[in-house]
Amino acid sequence: MKDLHELIWKSAELLYSKYSKNGDISVVEIPIKENRKQIVYTKLKIIDSEKYALVFSKIGRTPENVDIVKLLKINYFLNYSKIAITPDNLLCVLATFPIETATPFETSKIIKEVAKIADDVEEDILKLDLS
Repeated sequence: MKDLHELIWKSAELLYSKYSKNGDISVVEIPIKENRKQIVYTKLKIIDSEKYALVFSKIGRTPENVDIVKLLKINYFLNYSKIAITPDNLLCVLATFPIETATPFETSKIIKEVAKIADDVEEDILKLDLS
């Protein structure tokens, strides 16, 4: 059985990113560009007795005037993740993958996409930098 935290730590190293652990959540701080960074969280999720990693990055509260069609169009082009609105109206980017077969290289690509898309939506759509 693979250890999710070790997998995320090795992936963070490949991304030259800062890794920390907060209880059962792995936290990766990813530099994006010129003084911009994004925080990506990972935790274990069990689905039908199988272990998955839930990778997510918070964007912020969903504004009433957000262009949902624009967000759906972005989702169309994503490889690993999706933009979602949580039941408590938080806009985020998330991905899920089985940890048993995951490698640090594959996982780093997923983490990087989650971070990049979250930062892009913050900057271009919401005009924020929440990390």
